[in-house]
Amino acid sequence: MIVVRLIIHLRKDIEGFEPRLAHQLPLGNALRTPAFSDNGHSSVADFMDYVGPDRRVCAYERRGTGQSLSAIRQHSRLTMITGHVFIATSLDGFIARPDGDIDWLLKRDDPAEDHGYPTFIADKDAIVMGRGCYEKVLTLGEWAYDKPVLVLSRQLAGKPVPERLQGKVRFSDSTPTDAMKQLEDAGVRRVYVDGGQLVQSFLRDGLIADLVVTTVPVLIGAGRPLFGALPRDVSLALESSRHFPSGLVQSTYRVLC
Repeated sequence: MIVVRLIIHLRKDIEGFEPRLAHQLPLGNALRTPAFSDNGHSSVADFMDYVGPDRRVCAYERRGTGQSLSAIRQHSRLTMITGHVFIATSLDGFIARPDGDIDWLLKRDDPAEDHGYPTFIADKDAIVMGRGCYEKVLTLGEWAYDKPVLVLSRQLAGKPVPERLQGKVRFSDSTPTDAMKQLEDAGVRRVYVDGGQLVQSFLRDGLIADLVVTTVPVLIGAGRPLFGALPRDVSLALESSRHFPSGLVQSTYRVLC
């Protein structure tokens, strides 16, 4: 599933396109110490050797109970790592047209607006994305992530990482829960989860702590949905909501259980 947030990761100098939904990535603190083998199949621990010293623990608590997120996620075998979503969707809930096109989002971009992506990504230790998201990023030019990226894909697992991305990307066929457990064991604490199908999988497994969802005022009728089937209700608490002159509305939700 291609997620519309892909467009925000492009730097300004790529084909003259300026990423407005996120403004500019804070590249000054890029992590540049590769710890991968040439084929991209080093261990997750090696992969995360260059996360850096600031491995903060996120202590989300259920309002009124004092119960930490980790306490309600014991079934996942995870205690300190949390997944976080930052994504845009049409008013009728699609992140892309059926063919993956996101023209409806690009045409509503406003250069004067900062939608908070640099602040969001600043305290994330790693990015986990799906194959569709990864392959779409490859078509957009220069690699624009300054965080280590783990791509979860049965099709890509076992294949070599492109030479230009060695030391930056790793492929894995792990389940979302197993991938998060491995990252947690390697010292990762806060993960940006990117890609529509992957977000759905992480929600089903109880691995998402919060979601920043930007709603674009357009109905596209059909496409690739942000949300999908769930084995149970997922309760959310609205943390904040704001709107922009362009008509975009951004809401931040904390996952309760």
